[in-house]
Amino acid sequence: MAGFALTWRTFIAIKANKVRCTDRGIFSLFGPMCGLDVLVVLALLCAASCCCCVYCVNGLTSNRRYLRRVACMCICASSAGAIYVLTHPTRYTEVPTWKPPTLDSPYDEWRMSSATRSPPNGGGAAAGAMNLTARLHDAVRQHGRRFHIARPYKHAVIDELLPMDIVDAVAAELPDESQSGCPHWATKCYLQKGSEYQKKELAPEAFGPATRALFRELRSARFVRFLEDLSGVSGLFPDPAYQGSGVHITSDGGYLNVHADFNARHLQPVMHRRVNMFIYLTPGWQEEYGGHLELWNRRMDKCEQRILPSYGRFVVFRSDSFSYHGHPLPMRLPPNVMRRSIAFYYYTKTRPRRECLDAKCKLHSTLFQVSRCGECAAPACRNASGVSAGARRAPVGVPRES
Repeated sequence: MAGFALTWRTFIAIKANKVRCTDRGIFSLFGPMCGLDVLVVLALLCAASCCCCVYCVNGLTSNRRYLRRVACMCICASSAGAIYVLTHPTRYTEVPTWKPPTLDSPYDEWRMSSATRSPPNGGGAAAGAMNLTARLHDAVRQHGRRFHIARPYKHAVIDELLPMDIVDAVAAELPDESQSGCPHWATKCYLQKGSEYQKKELAPEAFGPATRALFRELRSARFVRFLEDLSGVSGLFPDPAYQGSGVHITSDGGYLNVHADFNARHLQPVMHRRVNMFIYLTPGWQEEYGGHLELWNRRMDKCEQRILPSYGRFVVFRSDSFSYHGHPLPMRLPPNVMRRSIAFYYYTKTRPRRECLDAKCKLHSTLFQVSRCGECAAPACRNASGVSAGARRAPVGVPRES
């Protein structure tokens, strides 16, 4: 009866809240479980209890001695299980759900939050939304085929994908003065030389109205559809928080060694990271500053792309366990110039096994790599597009997962 009562209570909880999770009580034997999985386990336990009761009744009334012994053992085991269930109450907790947002235009919040700013493109939110929609359609038409044949893995580089009035407004809100140490606006700073250096992550609370509006657009149904059409990955979900994504700011001498990103978010259900995108936000970026985004092949013996972080440039690529990228050369920046970018990630519920390190697609954190041919400018690493000579490479520590 205790098992049936627990099953009914769980069913009501699932029906009322749709997604419930637990790792308490009897479910501690199985690990965290959510939703209908909880109900299925309880139903199986109740079915097993019914079978056990029937067997015990038949066994106790049987003339065979061994059946009576087995029945007594089943009764003892069932009693112990009932005592465990009754003395270890099951508790349920809410878990985040993945819901694609439906915002049509980033201009709405931008205009409401900044009444003194003139409407973009001279035509207000509606004109801006139509302008951006047309840009996204044109980008898919012009870059869709090139995305899928690009090397070393599928990617695209698109200049001025977003209207420049949006880019200008976001750039105007970001810090533009170099500061020693970890500034007050940062949530995380990398100030010790290692796999990354002089990098800061802007706190979401410090985002201005235009920056918040841009992130709403990156999460919008329209932008998600654009990325699905461009990348060929269907069922994308935007990052609901800022785990590794957000606004990244790197100062003079900074770098990020070549790596493959963490491949999943630990939510229920687990979501697999499939698409990465960057938008660069430093006006007047020069070639001699460095900071190029390098794309390396799977064997780490050839740097096939070296992309300048030009102002307003949009870069998107398929993310898997072999999409090695980074900007590993220490930058040479003049005073009060920083490499500023937006990074954002998109996930799916599953992923093909060919994108994984092993057939089971185990979850992993960031995988830093070491080149087999030296720096990107080395002759052994040159590619068809060519790279500039004389570049310096950042110190590389022992490869690690972090």
